[in-house]
Order: sequence, then C-alpha cells, then structure tokens
Amino acid sequence: MTTVPSPPMPSTIAAGGDSDIRAVLRIPAFRRMWIQLSLSSLGDWMGLLATTALVTQLQESFSGQAYAIGSLLIVRLMPALILGPLAGALADRLDRRLTMVVTDVMRFGLFMSIPIIGTLKWLLIASFLVEAVTLVWAPAKDASVPHLVPKERLAAANTLSLIMTYGTAPIAATIFTMLATISRTLGSSVSFFHDSSVDLALYFNAATFLGSAIVIWGLKGIGRAARPETGPEPGFLASITEGWRYVGQDKLVRGLVVGILGGFAGAGCVIALGRLYVEILGGGDSAYGVLFGAVFVGLAAGMAAGPKLLGDYSRTRLFGVCVTGAGITLVIVAIIPNLVIACILVVAVGAFAGVAWVTGYTLLQAEVSDELRGRTFALVQSLVRIDLLLVLAAAPGLVGLIGSHRIHLWGDINVRADGVTAVLLAGGLLAVAVGLFSYRQMDDPTGAAVWPELWNALRGRRPAATRPRRTGLFIAIEGIDGAGKSTQVELLRTWLASSGREVVVTSESGGTALGTGLRELLLDPTVRLHPRTEALLTAADRAEHVAQVIEPALARGAIVITDRYVDSFIAFQSVSQALSTDELSVLTQWATHALLPDVTVLLDLPAEIVLRRARMTAYPDPPPGPPGPPDGPAEADDAGKLTFQGRVRDTFRRLAQKEPDRYLPLDATRSPEEIHAEIRSFMASRIDRPAVLLGVL
Repeated sequence: MTTVPSPPMPSTIAAGGDSDIRAVLRIPAFRRMWIQLSLSSLGDWMGLLATTALVTQLQESFSGQAYAIGSLLIVRLMPALILGPLAGALADRLDRRLTMVVTDVMRFGLFMSIPIIGTLKWLLIASFLVEAVTLVWAPAKDASVPHLVPKERLAAANTLSLIMTYGTAPIAATIFTMLATISRTLGSSVSFFHDSSVDLALYFNAATFLGSAIVIWGLKGIGRAARPETGPEPGFLASITEGWRYVGQDKLVRGLVVGILGGFAGAGCVIALGRLYVEILGGGDSAYGVLFGAVFVGLAAGMAAGPKLLGDYSRTRLFGVCVTGAGITLVIVAIIPNLVIACILVVAVGAFAGVAWVTGYTLLQAEVSDELRGRTFALVQSLVRIDLLLVLAAAPGLVGLIGSHRIHLWGDINVRADGVTAVLLAGGLLAVAVGLFSYRQMDDPTGAAVWPELWNALRGRRPAATRPRRTGLFIAIEGIDGAGKSTQVELLRTWLASSGREVVVTSESGGTALGTGLRELLLDPTVRLHPRTEALLTAADRAEHVAQVIEPALARGAIVITDRYVDSFIAFQSVSQALSTDELSVLTQWATHALLPDVTVLLDLPAEIVLRRARMTAYPDPPPGPPGPPDGPAEADDAGKLTFQGRVRDTFRRLAQKEPDRYLPLDATRSPEEIHAEIRSFMASRIDRPAVLLGVL
C-alpha cells in the first residue's frame, strides 16, 4: 500500500489557532458583536443567579422555596417544547438583524419588569416569555455569524463565542457575590441597598440586552435568509416540516444532531447525579464543587485548545471521535470508585465535549444552506433542551428505582451496585453508541486510518492518506529549467523498458488534449490571468492528467515516468505568482486525489551553471577574457532568470527536506551517465524483479 502524505492545511483553514482568533477579532463587525454578546452572556448568568435567588426571597418556607426553584427551571425549559420549531421558521423568514434587535428590546423590558413588579407569579411568567423570545433570537444569531466571518474562520469565531458564553459564568458569580456583600454591608445604613443585590443584577442584565440591540442595529451585513432561487416560497408550516425533513435526509446533519443529543444525554446524567455520585464516594459539598468545576475547566480547555491542537484533523471525523471519547471516559468514571481519579477524568469528559461542541456548531454553520440555517439551529437547540429535560427528570427516578445493593462475589469480596453507577454507565455507553453512529454517518473517506491521523495531528505532523495497492510504479523527475530532466527521463525509460515492463512517459503540463489547450492559453501573451486563476487552470490540467493518463497506467501495472509533477507546480507558482505553498499543496492534493510519486528524483543544479550552459550553447566560441558587466538588456534578463531559478531551486530543496523518504536528491553537476547510474542503482531495489534490471543500460 502506497502511503501518500497529505499537505498541511493552510493557516486560514486550521481552525482555532492563535492567528485565526486574531484574524477574526480584526473583523470590525464580528468584534463589535462578540464584545456585546459577551456582556449579554455575563448578564444572562447574573440573571439566572438573580432569579433563582429572588424566588427564595419570595417564599418563606423551605418546601415552598424548593418548589419555586423547580418551577422556575421547568418554566425556562418549557418554551423549547412548545415553540422550538416555530422559532426557527420565524428566524428564517424574518430579517435576522431586525429580529435580534426586537427580541433584545423585549428581553430588556421583561428583565426590567421583574424587580419592579416583584411577585413570584410575574417572575415565572416573565421567565417563560424571556425563554420564548430567546428561542427566536438564538437561531437568528447563530445563522448570522457566517455573514460576518469567512467560512474558513468559523471555527475560531465559534471558539471565541462559546468561551465567552461559558467563561463569563464565574465572572458573573463573582460580581453577584460582590453585589450581595455590598448589599449586606450598606443595607443597615442605606435603605436603597437593603436586599438590592438581586435587583441590581437584574437591572444590569436588562442593560446588556439594550446595549446588544444598539450594537446589532449597526451591523448592516446581517439581513434576511437567502430565498429559494426557483419556485414559490414555502408556507409557514411547510417551512417547519422542511427543516425537519432536511435534518432527517442529510447524513452529515443527521449525524451531528444525533451526536449532539447523545452527548448532552451523557452530560445530563453527570449534572443530575453529580451530587449523589460524590456522596457514595464519601465526599461532601466541597468535593461536589470541585467535580462541578472540573467539568467546566475541561469544557473551556476543549473549546480553547482543541481546535488549535487538532488543526489538520478532519472536522467530520473529529466530532464523532470526541463524542465517543467522552462516552468512554464517562464509562471509566462510573466504574472507578475513586473521587480524585474521577475529578481528573471529568476534566477529560469536559474537554471532549468542548471540542465536539465547537466542531458541531462550526459544521452546522458551514454545511447548512442559508435558507435552512435558522430552522436547523432552532431544531437543535430545542432538541437539546428537551433532551436535558427528559434526562434530568428520568435519571434520579432510575437511580431510586435501582437503589443500592451489595453483591457477594466470593470469600470476603463484596461489590457495591447502585443506581448512580448504573445510570452513569448507561449514559457513557449511550454516548459511545451515538458517537460511533455519528462517525459512520459523517466520516470523510480520505483513506487515512483514524488513529494514525489523530496522532499525527496531535504531533503537528502532516496527515497521511492511503491509496489502494497498485502493481505499478510512479516516478517523477523534478528540477529547475535546464537541469537535464528530459535526458534522465529518456535514459530511465530505455533501461526500464529493456526489462519487459510497460513504461509510460508523460509530462506536465500538456499531458492530455485538455492540458495542451490549457497550456496554449497560459502561454498566450495576449491573455492576462490572475495568479489564482492560473493556479486553478494548472490544477485542472493536473486533475485530467492524473485521471486520464497516470492512474489508468498504474492500475494496469505500468511504470509511469513524468517530466515534472506537483513539486514543479508548487515551486514555480509560489515563486512566480507569490502564492502560499500551503495553499498550493491543498489545491494539488484535491486535484490529484492525493496521488504522489513513489519516488521523486530531484536534479539539484545551481542556477549559475544552468545559465552558463545556456550561454555556451548559444555562443560556442565566446571572446577571450572575462565576461563584461551585465549592462545590456540580455544581461539584465539573464540576471532576472538567475534570481528566479535560484529561488525555485531553494523551494525544491525545502520540499525535499520535509519529506526525505519520497525524494532522491542528486547532484546534477555531474555527467548524465553518472546521474543515471545512481538513479538505476536506487530504483533497482524498488522494482519487483531487480535481478533483471541490474547491469542493463
């Protein structure tokens, strides 16, 4: 099997790196939106703390407080059950910028009204309305990000957004604690501060939504969702069913949704049973706080560092791998009765979940068409809330149903079997199952093995793709102009053909009828092409060359020798057109289906010698004495060629240093016969019947 190293993804595609985050923050519209949404997230966390604190102030008995808090949490989740699909359809049919502005103003008014009215009934009603309005606002926001950020920067944008969404929680808790401290300190002497910490937090939250509305109103790049180009626009109910149908029919989106739901089901088990799990291991409130904090530490670490560490790893693979990894780790947490180890492993669970969440969000934004994006996000968010609600309701009941038992194995050995362990184990196994399902649904068939590709990505190495085994052999001869490539191609062809093997000699560009036409176009002095246009046309020539000439010959067992291939394209285009070698590598990989030569012979020759040989050919009898200074047009042109070919040679050498196993660099200052003898000696060990080839010229 021939291993074909894939080129590194360019920095613009390697999502989540420092350069990507800086690049995203340099986009003025996204930066303004991100700063304001960060403040809104801070206000949201403070609002959650304030409303849960307020319900306890509005009830006197302990049981009343408990029921009030439970009612508040249920009320916050209920809108997803009732209005989720409707909200997504609204977000896709209305102007998204106007939708976000109106919903932010509504949330501003609702949060302002809670401390003013000050009753439990209105608190529950307002909380329901806030969540209902947020259901419309959230998909409009998520669907708008691709309008502000280039597709290749979406992962970095989502990383920033999610970090601030969850990272502001401890900041909000700190501010809320400070407000409570100030209220207690000054409340005895200043009546305004008596029990005012909750009110101040709610007013602050309301102010963040008003600020968000003002900022988003100024973002002119956000508008309506794209409308269908043909046919009438579907009705409101039809648009809802269209979103559901799309999720069910698209394999990638289906895998994403199932994976997200399975992952949140596992996370819901941890949330619902974390306190009981700590208790059966002998811990208390402090241990529970550590375990809870460990989840968020891992979540933040996964969101921030995961995309950067795994920049070159396939995103469609990464999602399923991370959901599966979180499930496996949760299974280990369930069966290992050690609190310290559990806290460490929970960090890993959170990290896997963080990477999966960023990856899933990015894939949804990148892959779902604009006219369906709002409905898709609303559906996902509604299903996640329903998923969590069901798990939070069912998990404690299952634990109570199973109970706690001690099972006698043998002798003095007894094993404790309890509902907490069983439900956590079931949650982990569920996450593993849906992770594997998502992987099979979404896997990008690159041909590369999963774990070696992941290991290479973690080490920062270029991923490898594997091609089916072929009986043929692929050889490329590379070097600067005038290095002697054509001579070596002919010598090698004669030697290999003498053994009875089929030898196919080809060249780039112009190895096919299409290539010949494209070459004439590229060399036409009357046609001026943009550098990227020229690179794409050259890649089209190469794709046709590989599909029509090289791969069929390799499939039937022939030896293919090509005069120039991908390295010449990268070396000459990067120097002449000032294009990135990484971008050219990605383009070449796609055009050739990652087909690289088994051996690339690099004829390394200084540009000065090439120029000297060209002069000797043009002027076989030069005048005596040293050459004069380059004072004429011809001499100036020679100096330019010397510089250009020298830079191309340097690029060839850098490419060979990166992949020494694929290259045979040779000193081309020697005679053609000496060079051929070394090529022949090297190739004899690469061919099936070296005894037939040795000594034949």
